[in-house]
Order: sequence, then C-alpha cells, then structure tokens
Amino acid sequence: MRNFLILVLFFLFQGAWAQMNVLIRAKEYFFDYPGNPSYIAPKLQNMLVKNGFRCLTPDDTIKSDYVVTIQANSRRGSNVNNLCFAYVDASLTVTGNDQLNYIQEFSAIKGGGTDYQGANGKAYKLAAQMISDSVIKVLGTKPMVAVKKPVQEEKPAFPPSDVDVNIPVSKKIQPDTYIVAIGNEDYSSFQTGLNSEVNVDAAANDAFIFSQYCIKTLGVPEKNVILKTNATLGQMRQAIAKLITLAQLKEGKASLIFYFSGHGLPDEETKDPYLMPVDISGSDVKSAISLNGLYKDLTKYPARRITVILDACFSGGARNQGLIALKGVKIKPKEVTLSGNLVVMSSSSADESSTIFKEKNHGMFTYFLLKKLQSTKGAVSYKNLFDDVLTNVRLESVTVNNKNQTPQITGSPEVQSTWETWWFVE
Repeated sequence: MRNFLILVLFFLFQGAWAQMNVLIRAKEYFFDYPGNPSYIAPKLQNMLVKNGFRCLTPDDTIKSDYVVTIQANSRRGSNVNNLCFAYVDASLTVTGNDQLNYIQEFSAIKGGGTDYQGANGKAYKLAAQMISDSVIKVLGTKPMVAVKKPVQEEKPAFPPSDVDVNIPVSKKIQPDTYIVAIGNEDYSSFQTGLNSEVNVDAAANDAFIFSQYCIKTLGVPEKNVILKTNATLGQMRQAIAKLITLAQLKEGKASLIFYFSGHGLPDEETKDPYLMPVDISGSDVKSAISLNGLYKDLTKYPARRITVILDACFSGGARNQGLIALKGVKIKPKEVTLSGNLVVMSSSSADESSTIFKEKNHGMFTYFLLKKLQSTKGAVSYKNLFDDVLTNVRLESVTVNNKNQTPQITGSPEVQSTWETWWFVE
C-alpha cells in the first residue's frame, strides 16, 4: 500500500511539473523578399528553453500549450555618409489553452552598418531580443505559473492614497460616454538599454484610478471604459480606433474622454508633440502617437463633446528622467490646432515638466483632478474643476518639488464660448 501511494504521488508531481509546450511560427522577410527565420525564432527558442519550456517543431504530434506567431519585415532606410540604415517592423501574437491572447506590434527597430546586409542583421538581432523579452514577460519564467493575461492589463499595485479610496458613487448613468484611459509607466521593461529611471512613476495608478472615477462617479458603464496600462503602440492605436468607431456609430450623440499619463516627447526637428507608447524609443519619436493626429482622429466624426486630459509634458522633461537626452535642455513643442467640440486639459505649460506627488502615488495634476471629482462627487463644471486644479498644482508643485508647473486648458474655436459651462456629470 505504501509503495502504491508513493507511485501515485510520483505521477501526480510529475504531471504538476510537466513542461509547457510552445510552438513557434515565424516568418521573416528581408527587404520584402522571403528569407529563412535565422534571427528571431532561434533566439526565442533558446530563451524559452532556458526558462523551462519545451519548444515544438511543426512536425511534432505533441499538443502545444502556447503558440507564438511572429511576422517580421525589414526595409531599407537612408544612406548617410556611407552608413546604411535598415528597419524591422514586426507583429507578435501569443495564444494559449488558458485563454491567453496577447498581441504586440514593433515598429521601426533600427540597425546600422556599412552595407544594407549588415544593417539588416543588426536590426533583426535587436528585434529578436525585444520579441523574446516580450514573450518571456508574458509567459513568465516558470512555465507552471504562466501569466494568464498581459501584465499591462492588471491593476497596478500601489498603496492607496486618499483619492484612491472612498470614490463617490453616482446614481446617474451616462450610457453615451466612452473612455480611453492609458497609463504608461514601465518603459524600461519593453526597451533594451533603458534603466528604471526613465519610468513614469505612478502613471499606471493614475490611469486605473481615473477609470474608477469614470465608472463610479461619472456614471459611465464599465463596458464603455477602455483601460490600458503600459500600452504598446499597437494597443494604443487599437484603443483610439475603437473610440473613433464608437463616435461614428453614435452619429453625434457620443461624449468621448481620452486620458493619458506617461511620457510625451517633441520631435527635435519639427517640434511636433507625441505621446509615447512603452515600446517606442525616444530616438524614433515619429513612430509614436502624434498629438496632432490624435486630435484629428477624435474629431473625425461629430460628437457631443470630446475631452482630452494629458498628464504628460512635451518639452523633454519628465517626472523622473527623460526618455531621451535632447540636444537642448528643453524644447518648446509646437502649438496644436484644435477643431470640433474638443477641450484639452494638460498638466503643464509647453516648456515645463509635469511632476509627481510621491506622497499620493499620483502625478501632481492627476491627484488634484481626482481630488476635485471626489469632493464634488463629479457635480462640477469644467471651469470650476480646472480653476481649482490650477491653483493647487501651481502651489504644491513648488512646495513639494521646487518646480513650476502650470496646467493648461484649451478649447477649440467651436466651443470657445461654451466649454466653461460643460459639466462632468450631466
């Protein structure tokens, strides 16, 4: 009997610690011509094996637990002073039997060399590292505790501040209001060569708590709220596209709110401002989300009102360390033209940094915005809310961080005479 129990336990533990099987499907194209998967797939396979996974071949009859699909394409860039540049664009999909469905896009991964073949190789090697890091981050380093969802969808772990608790609950419902809330905090995990100093402390908490106020205090149905933390370029584009589609389908009846906390960055040459996804390098700012483009997209279709709230600066400053060292100390970004029923609230003026309120685990601007929504239970006009935020942020930023921070609010010409009377809870 004793031997029988030992045998049963042996098989139970053997089953519990069985390796997870991963099937890799990779297609790599070199300057638009099919090539052998000689960079990404071998690198990924090596990292998976080191972390305890079993990698299957297409001929294996063993059922896969996860399928990793990669498609990559390289393209020629410029030739400057006999130095060639190549870029790799790639898409990554990870699906699993545990309902995992993770999608990430990689844009303009850059490599340089004395010829295009060498530049292409360097770009692909960097792409292989970035994609492998993303897969390991999603599946986890221990196969038996593989992540069931992308890390960026989870609630950020922050100690609660006074605005994180006792969130007022409204009896009103705003079924035609749609929200996108993005908090991009962890840039260093998605880009090789960055240290944690470039991360935007508390940005994930900013977006998460803002989304809770939208649901509980503003009465927006939870299904109408898209929350993304540590969002990639692909995820940001998908969220924005969905918001635009909803505006189109509502035929002028929708109210849209777009909230972003994270890095903003200007293009050094054009000075155009951009919102930075976590997987886009500061040296490739043109691949990020153009603020001009965002405003045009949000006003593409008629809407009752469109509100953009930005806890980000665009001068090259940051809560901690900037995403990239600019040639100048700061760049004053170009002013953006607004149209449609659009109001933009931003956390600082053009040449200032947007600071953090460390004690509260929020951006200074977001904290006082939430504080006003909390104290008024959402029954506040845009003007009264902003006046209060402006006063408090200017004072506390100097007191706490010894930095000037002056929030801004701008309405398009169409709403210049009416936005002050808009209310968050209608």
